[in-house]
Amino acid sequence: MKRTVTKNFDLFFFAVTVILILIFAVFSKAQSEQTPEPKIVASGGAFTLEKAVVAGGGAAKQGVSLNEHGTTGQSIAGIKSSGEQFSIYSGFWTPEEFAPTAAGVTIGGRVKTAAGRGIRNVRITVTFSNGETRETVSGISGFYQFTDVPAGETCIFSVSANRYVFSEPTQVRNITDDIHNVDFVADAIKGQKTELP
Repeated sequence: MKRTVTKNFDLFFFAVTVILILIFAVFSKAQSEQTPEPKIVASGGAFTLEKAVVAGGGAAKQGVSLNEHGTTGQSIAGIKSSGEQFSIYSGFWTPEEFAPTAAGVTIGGRVKTAAGRGIRNVRITVTFSNGETRETVSGISGFYQFTDVPAGETCIFSVSANRYVFSEPTQVRNITDDIHNVDFVADAIKGQKTELP
């Protein structure tokens, strides 16, 4: 009799265990088939963030795959990871997307005689590659300058004076940095054939 009770108890325990496992399996399958609406973390413009962290992959709302390769450590800051039309920078900062710009530089020189004396009130003209021109006049010691000249330009500098003749009245320079030696040397006074001292 004792053996029959034990055998019945073991059979009952086995049946209850199997039933519980089946119920648990059905419940788990039902849970996995339900896809709750994703929680929206932030939205704006043409995108919606559904997850606060994407680690090892994720999915955008339209089902586009997005992968992030790297960590947020500063040791790899600035590395850009991308997938489809999305991208992310690693590190604690996001660099600006800079467009190439031509920084303004200063170009100058001196208008002088062959002996090195400065000549004032001489007109100097710079012509840029787009046809734009700017003018200035030399100062009391013959010095002149143009500011905010775009770097990377090829400029034509020319000089004209009422009283002086220049054998080289035009100079072409490729501008990459500040230049202070676009000098013009007067060879003679107009109407006189003698050279200047």
